Amino acid sequence: MTRIGSPPASPSVRQAGPGRTAPAAAAAVDPIRLVRQNLFTLLAVGAGSLVVGVALHFVLALFAPAYRGDVFFELPPTVSGTDDMMAIDSRNEDIVVRMAQTEAARLVSREVLTRAMRGRDVEATDWSQSHRDATGAFVVDDAVDELIEDLNAGHRRDTLYFTLSWSAGTASDVPVVLNRIADTYMESKEAEDNARFASDLRLLRDREKDIDRQLTLLGNDIATFISTKNITALDERLDQGRTAIQNLALRINETNSMLSLLVARRNQTQAKLQGTLEPSSDDRRLAETDPEVMRITAELRQLRMRQATSRERFGPEHPEVRQMDQMVRSAENERTSAIDTIIQRNLTADFKQVTDQIESYTGLLDNLDTEYETQETRLKALAADMAELEAKQARKERLEEERTNVQRQVGELEQFRRREAARKVTVAQRATAPREAAFPKWYLIIPLTIVVGVGGTLGLLFVREFLDQRIKYPSDLAALPGCRILGVIPDRSDDPTQPGRSEMVVREQPSAVLSESFRQAATAVQRSIDDGGLRTVMVVGGLPGAGTSTIASNLAASLVAGGRTVLLVDANFRRPRLGEMLGQSPGHPGLGDALSGAVDSEEAIVDCGGGLHLMPAGTEMHRVVERLGTGAMDTLLDDLLNRFDIVMLDVAPWVIAGDGQAIAGKVDASILVVRAWQEQRGLVSRLAGQLGQAKAAFLGVILNRPRNTAGGYFRKNFEAMASYASDAKD
Repeated sequence: MTRIGSPPASPSVRQAGPGRTAPAAAAAVDPIRLVRQNLFTLLAVGAGSLVVGVALHFVLALFAPAYRGDVFFELPPTVSGTDDMMAIDSRNEDIVVRMAQTEAARLVSREVLTRAMRGRDVEATDWSQSHRDATGAFVVDDAVDELIEDLNAGHRRDTLYFTLSWSAGTASDVPVVLNRIADTYMESKEAEDNARFASDLRLLRDREKDIDRQLTLLGNDIATFISTKNITALDERLDQGRTAIQNLALRINETNSMLSLLVARRNQTQAKLQGTLEPSSDDRRLAETDPEVMRITAELRQLRMRQATSRERFGPEHPEVRQMDQMVRSAENERTSAIDTIIQRNLTADFKQVTDQIESYTGLLDNLDTEYETQETRLKALAADMAELEAKQARKERLEEERTNVQRQVGELEQFRRREAARKVTVAQRATAPREAAFPKWYLIIPLTIVVGVGGTLGLLFVREFLDQRIKYPSDLAALPGCRILGVIPDRSDDPTQPGRSEMVVREQPSAVLSESFRQAATAVQRSIDDGGLRTVMVVGGLPGAGTSTIASNLAASLVAGGRTVLLVDANFRRPRLGEMLGQSPGHPGLGDALSGAVDSEEAIVDCGGGLHLMPAGTEMHRVVERLGTGAMDTLLDDLLNRFDIVMLDVAPWVIAGDGQAIAGKVDASILVVRAWQEQRGLVSRLAGQLGQAKAAFLGVILNRPRNTAGGYFRKNFEAMASYASDAKD
């Protein structure tokens, strides 16, 4: 038998994990569906709110009117100086806003309001009557406290204005109070400006006196300094000193250059004397001009002439010629020796002369350096005196210039104070008595009342919907883990075709929308049992009234229409209904009789025609619940599967009876039927978890009879189904 054991679940069958129950998830509230379902209620509340709003407007207008007034203050562009003929506004938007907000805060300060409320005209208003003590005296502090709460002061966007606004129950009181506050504020503003002007003027006067005192002291100091330093011709002495310094520097440079040449010349002469440097050609030419050398040179010339004559006369080997050669060589040696001696003598003399010159120039250079330092010291002293005198004179000039500026500022300040353009705040528009009440306004009161009424009602509906944990719509099931939705069966009243009854609507009125819903659910069931090779299916509800009998009978009829032979078994021994629904008498043998052995299984089966068969619950005396979990039940199911393609069992509610738990261990698959608006989400989630843990494969959930479906999202679908079926008949 293919049923025995735990059949493999198909991919489309969703089961909770073993050993645990999937928690129920909170379903989101669908606002559009909620509004559609309660549309008439909301319309009724809106109409009632309209009536209440009209009545409320007349009551408020009669007993609590409010008259509003405004005072406009301007922040005019101010002139930057007395020479400006026109005021030019160079302020940006942020500066204007800050100034306006600052002045608005000062306008409604307690100090200004307290001074304003002491006016006799304020005490004469009707508004003041609500702020009097037991003796009838006007209590200023109480009035100020109320004004601080009720007054509105602020900047008007994109303008140079800030306003003061106030409302009162009497129209004539509004300008009195507002204008008194405005006048008090302007008086305090003017007093503050006068005090600031007087303070600025006093500071300028004090500065002018201080500058005069400093100029007097500085003038005396300059005169004393000139007399002490004898600076009458300071400029001429300074120029002469600079000239002398320049001449001395030139002479020092020349002396240094000459001294460098002499030192180089002495070093060269000393090297020649020491033999480390050969005498130059100039030294030799100078030695050759010496008389002694010239004498020896003349004698040598004569000897060479005689030598040449002898060679011509006697030949080179003649004794006289050789004697003449010897004499020439001696004369040449004498001449060379004389030249060397004279060179040494000249070098020695030159060395002494250069040394003497070096000593002379060194002494001269020392004298020039000493004189330069003396002149430089004197020049620095003169320059320091001159710089100190110039600094004193420059400071005097600055003080005189500052005194001139201070005197000019004093004049401008006095002139600027007298100009109207110097005012920072002016009253642009005083308050006048309002012609009509600012409150109540019908176009505010009536819509607001409707919004409050309808919005409050809608809010209550949302809260109620959110707190209601019952399964009402397919979306509630979809939010629960492990609950695959096999189908949604609408209420018979929502079917546009208006079928007679729902128990066997698939057979009796196949074109009804209700029949189509059953067929769609049967398609999902058939796909699951085909994929998993399942043949015995248990249909069970959570609580009584779920409609399992109707669901089972119509699912069986749909499966039979698909070419299957189906046996519909009424396993609800407590409240059997399938026999009555299919027109069988209560005493017909059925499941209980077959399990007890009173009849065989074939006698307990009724052929309903068209491939659909029924096994009723049986006679009352044989309907023993305990037998559903015995081996006799297994044997009976095996026998039935030999004759039918699918065996579908209608079982008692899972919560109140243990029948379903016993049968769940003997069938291949189970289907949970949930009655909308009856079972809680937590219960359905728990049942789905328990069915998922059973041996039977849990195929999913069928939602039965969700109310108001036609007024919700399925209305057009149902109408389309009915229309399409009607067109097919035509």
